[in-house]
Amino acid sequence: MFYLIGIGLKPGHITAEAVETLKKCDKIFAEEYTSQYCEGTLAELKKKIGRNKKIEILSRESVETGFDFSSDSAKKKKVALIVFGNPLTATTHVQLLIDAKEKKVETKVIPGISITNLISKSGLDEYRFGRTATVCYHAKNFEPDSFYEQIKQNQSIGLHTVCLLDIKNDEKEKRLMNCAEAIEVLEKIASGKNEKIGWSFVALLALGAENEKIIIGKENIEGAKEVKKLFPQSLIVCGKLTEKEKEALQVLHSGKLSNRIQKNRLEEKTEKYEMITAKALEKIKFAQELSEREKKIGEDFLGMAKNYFSDGKHFRGKGDFLTALASFSYAHAWLDAGVRAKIFYAEDDQLFTLP
Repeated sequence: MFYLIGIGLKPGHITAEAVETLKKCDKIFAEEYTSQYCEGTLAELKKKIGRNKKIEILSRESVETGFDFSSDSAKKKKVALIVFGNPLTATTHVQLLIDAKEKKVETKVIPGISITNLISKSGLDEYRFGRTATVCYHAKNFEPDSFYEQIKQNQSIGLHTVCLLDIKNDEKEKRLMNCAEAIEVLEKIASGKNEKIGWSFVALLALGAENEKIIIGKENIEGAKEVKKLFPQSLIVCGKLTEKEKEALQVLHSGKLSNRIQKNRLEEKTEKYEMITAKALEKIKFAQELSEREKKIGEDFLGMAKNYFSDGKHFRGKGDFLTALASFSYAHAWLDAGVRAKIFYAEDDQLFTLP
């Protein structure tokens, strides 16, 4: 029997089912090339499954070629491969199940908590993420960019991208990519293509740990000391943000959004106020039985509203959304003032401040 078991992001994440299964296993293997715990150690895990249990660490090569499912022992003994996070995120692990099935070895998958289960802690809607990408280190004669194209594809349909970050295991010390390095790689690729990305980033540092950190914005990420201390890390490239997501990023994490996102928010608000004011101008009417003086005041109010509305359209056309928003707001204020003074007649409390 072959078990593929996810052990979560820290020892406390492992499920009761996984613990009971590992207690019964004859052999337990672990791989460390796809990720690592955000806190805690495998030694702490052994306390849960039995101190006498041996956990053998395997390299990528050993995992890909080291399981002999054709032997009789593989069919008779209970063997487990434990994986940080959820076991079927890496294609290597899927291949193990295929190999076992072909050799008529029974298999069972026990899922674990993964980074994808925690991304909504950022404040972004879990349902608004596109295909996951993995950002790779660049080296001499090795500069892949397929992940960059995947992010662009997600961006084109307004979806966020969660980026898993590269791990180097073929060095003296295991090296995990941090979010600042990932941004640098993405910008390098964009520069090589003569493109400007202007994306908004959210850094997820050691998510799931007691000292986890979520950082909003490129400048904040690059300047944060935690970026070089807390691992593993994942990077979110924001797509089109909803108003609730924008609020969540700023309130929950004191996040400063990119200039592009801030500009989009201003454009959206300007468009909204232009539409509201246009409707208000269409529906506004003079009140009945006004004196000549009141009619003159009303015409003055209406003239000021129309002039400010015209100014707003002019500034919006020039791309000056801040001044345009102010102009539309002033236009609507003149109409509201007339309604409150009972010079204008209105019934719609969604468009006007009724007296």
